Amino acid sequence: MGVNSTGRSLTIIYLTFVFALLLTIFPMPTWLLWFRPEWALLFVIYWIVALPNRVGIATSWCIGLLVDVLNGATLGEHAMAFALVAYLAAKSFRQFRMSAWWQQMISVSIFVALYQLLIFFLEGITGTIPKTVLYWLPILTSMLVWPLVFIVLRRIRRRYQVT
Repeated sequence: MGVNSTGRSLTIIYLTFVFALLLTIFPMPTWLLWFRPEWALLFVIYWIVALPNRVGIATSWCIGLLVDVLNGATLGEHAMAFALVAYLAAKSFRQFRMSAWWQQMISVSIFVALYQLLIFFLEGITGTIPKTVLYWLPILTSMLVWPLVFIVLRRIRRRYQVT
């Protein structure tokens, strides 16, 4: 593998992360905000499972830090949660790859639930805890959009020969 293909692969991966971050901050009606999937986390999970040699805990921590900045959250809270989910996804990527769609969706919901729980805990410490059960809706919406995220990112990976 040459330097050019490595650079091109990383560029494609980082462009998908930029797109995920844009989806994370895309303006929506207030009532619909609770239904927003955890786009950046889903993209991190995909790339860790697809290319664990390219995307790992450090990359996911950086993406989480960008989510902190974009959301105006306490610096490091999303980064820590992303890193934890990345670690678990990296440890189980072989089993995840071999799973059926519905099993992957359940795994994704567990990853997102863990992420949400950690953020909930950290926001509780800082006193910014959400006071509605709607806080947990992204677990469901992220699980439901996972097949679409997987198919689109796999198509991008294959079309541009990201290795």
